[in-house]
Amino acid sequence: MSAGTVPELEHIGVLGLPQALPDVRTLDIPPRLRELAHRFESLCANAVDPLEVAAGLEADGLSDQAVKARYGCPDVFSLAEELFRLVPRAPAEPAPQPEVWAANPKLHLLRGVLFALPGLGYTAATPLLVRPAALAVLVGSLVLSWTLSQGLSYLGYVRLGQGRAAASYSVLRHGLFACGALVALLSTGLAVASDAGWAVLALGIGQGVYLLAATVLLVRGAELLLLLALTPAVLAGGLHLLGDHRLLPHWAELLGLIGSVLLTTGFALWRTRPANPVRDKAKLGWTELRNALPHALFGLCAAGLLALPVVWAVLPGAPEIPGAALAALPISLSMGIAEWCLFGYRRRMGRLLRESTSLPGFARRSRFVLTGVLTRYLLAAAALCAVVLLAVPGAIPAAVPTYTAYLALGGALFLALLVQALGLNTIALLACGAALAAEVAFTLTGGAGHWPLGTVWVQLSVALALLLVLYCHAAGSLGSAVRHR
Repeated sequence: MSAGTVPELEHIGVLGLPQALPDVRTLDIPPRLRELAHRFESLCANAVDPLEVAAGLEADGLSDQAVKARYGCPDVFSLAEELFRLVPRAPAEPAPQPEVWAANPKLHLLRGVLFALPGLGYTAATPLLVRPAALAVLVGSLVLSWTLSQGLSYLGYVRLGQGRAAASYSVLRHGLFACGALVALLSTGLAVASDAGWAVLALGIGQGVYLLAATVLLVRGAELLLLLALTPAVLAGGLHLLGDHRLLPHWAELLGLIGSVLLTTGFALWRTRPANPVRDKAKLGWTELRNALPHALFGLCAAGLLALPVVWAVLPGAPEIPGAALAALPISLSMGIAEWCLFGYRRRMGRLLRESTSLPGFARRSRFVLTGVLTRYLLAAAALCAVVLLAVPGAIPAAVPTYTAYLALGGALFLALLVQALGLNTIALLACGAALAAEVAFTLTGGAGHWPLGTVWVQLSVALALLLVLYCHAAGSLGSAVRHR
């Protein structure tokens, strides 16, 4: 908080401007005490408690005996209290702090593109996705790998924040191997149980390994390497959309997907190579794993909420849900904008923390900042939804409710990421878990198979309720100044 919150600022006028301060050299006090007050004027003017003055006096070499002999005070603390009373408070304005949350728009937009580009690669694998068995393998792989990648990124970022770069690279590298093995094990089990075939199994494993390796590259700040690694899959998907297999046979399109997975994994291993294999090895503790668990569970909920409507759309006997296939695309693109908005929120709250003169005023203004940043994100995401809607012939107006549901879900996920970034995990995780449970319950009771239009409205209602709950939670919790220090 700014200096205006110090109660001893009697020299602050009604307009908040400092009034002229008396010169301590003109005070009607004994000469020795006046000289001492002048010498320690800066310390006394900036102190908020006599103990600070006492510490300065002792650091200057004054003992109780010297104070009693020279100034007639029984001890250093008594002298400090007298100086604190005599010298008016005039705390200096703090030096400008470096901007920690300076945004890099190009980087944030690039990350948004990187979140969405893999979807183009899936078009090359369309012939493999016509069976429900393939969907089971791919959704299972997606949900598990997204869950693990959220926990892995938390562990990597925490160690980087602690200045332990080598330990961060170690946990990312070993986590890529361990989590990749788990994804391969789950995908194999689902493929065998559903008789999905080897091609679908390879696609499921490749999808999971790619997501984990891409997470490693994003934590390492290697966005351009990830963009380069995605090039084969994007080219394959783009040529598949052209529909002319003379340009590229189907088997060559699949090779493009494989190439992107191999390149992403290779780049991830390269960027986490240990400089000193013995020194850089850092074991995970139970505390780190326990702290990473909420982030992993949030990844599970987010993946489930995004993927479940697509599952609804392909359930056996279920009529088509308008817009379900592409509705997640603009939300994926908007995650880069969400990151940009999050940086802007942290920057504005830091400025607000320095400028506010009362805690109630800070809390009130913080809600305006929160509302503003959420509105900016929703407007940007809505613009992306509109672009996709306009690009699909006949999508309007049938798909508008589906896109609106995803827009509300995007806003809820943005708020969940925001409160988690400020150390608040519990409410966000419980709210997202409850939303996912409600949609899963609707699916298990058969609603998704018999009432597709009702399915859209259930999704919209759940997403709006989640957005409202998280907004109220953020508005109440983030109004506390201690959250932004």
